[in-house]
Amino acid sequence: MKQSASVALVAALLALSCTDSTSPKVGPASNIATSWAIPDVAVAGDEIPLRPSVRITDAANHPVSGVTVTFSVVAGGGTIEGGTQLTNEFGVATVGRWILGRNFGVNQLAASSGNLPVVEFKVRGIAPDAGVVAFDFADPAGDTAARPVGGHPAVDILRVRGDFKRDSLILTLTFASPVTFGTADAANSIGGSIELDMDDNSETGYRPPDANFFGGSAEIGVDYVYDLFNSTPTRLLLFSRLGMTRPLISYPGNSLVIRTPLSMLGDDDGNFSLSINLGPYVWASDFFPNAGQLVVRRDGSGAKIVSSRP
Repeated sequence: MKQSASVALVAALLALSCTDSTSPKVGPASNIATSWAIPDVAVAGDEIPLRPSVRITDAANHPVSGVTVTFSVVAGGGTIEGGTQLTNEFGVATVGRWILGRNFGVNQLAASSGNLPVVEFKVRGIAPDAGVVAFDFADPAGDTAARPVGGHPAVDILRVRGDFKRDSLILTLTFASPVTFGTADAANSIGGSIELDMDDNSETGYRPPDANFFGGSAEIGVDYVYDLFNSTPTRLLLFSRLGMTRPLISYPGNSLVIRTPLSMLGDDDGNFSLSINLGPYVWASDFFPNAGQLVVRRDGSGAKIVSSRP
C-alpha cells in the first residue's frame, strides 16, 4: 500500500508539473508579414530563386501554426505552384513555386489569410545578362529613294536587329557603308527617325509615322521617337509627349547601335511596333520595313513584319 501511495504521489507531481508549464499560450492569428526578402529583379519567365514567404503571429508576437495562407498572382501573368500553404511551427508559410511572366515589367504576388491584411510581393522581370533576340530582319539592298539634285548619296539600310539585355533594348542598324552622327557637313551622316508604338494602340501618340511620307505604310501610333537629326557621337534625342531623354548611341563600322533602358520607354513589357525612316542629314533615303511595320511580341509569337495595306 505504501508503494502504491508513492506511485500515486509521483504521478500527481508529474501532472502538476505539466500543468505548470512555462510555454506561452498562443492566441489567434493577429499579424502577418513577409518572412524574408526576395530579389527585386529576376529573369522574365524564370522561377524566383528565393520563394515568397510570410510569417503569422498572435497579438503577443508568438508564431501561430496551422493557419491557411493563399498565394495568388496579381500582375505580370506568371504562374504559381502550391498556392495554398499552412504555416509551420514557426508561423511561416512559403509558396511552392513562383514563375514570372514572359513579358518584362512588374510581377506581383499576393498572400492572404482570413481577415489579416494582404501581403504583396513585387519582382521586376528583365532579360538575362546574355540577352535575348527580339527581332532580326534584312532590308532589301538598293531600295533607296532617288537622291535630290546635289544631295548626298543614299544611305541604304541592310539589316535591323533588336535585342533585350537585362533592363535595356538594344537596336542595331547595319548599312551598306559606314555611317556617322547627324551633321549637314558629312556625306555619311544619319538623319531621320526611328518611331516606336510601345502601347500597341494605333490611336495614341503621333500619327502618321514619318516613313509614310516617303512611301511607307505603317499604321501605328508613335509613342516614342529616336531623332537622328539630334545626335552626337555618344547620345541621341529620344522624345515623347512626356518629355525628352538621351540614350546611348555608337557607330561601329557600318552600323549604328542604340542602347535604351526600358525605363526610358515607359517601362515597356517588350511588346511594341516600330517604323524606321533614315537617310543623309538633309533628306530621307530608306525606310524599314518596306511592307509596313515591324511587330514584336514576347508572348511566344516572336516578331513579324506586318503589311498594313492589302
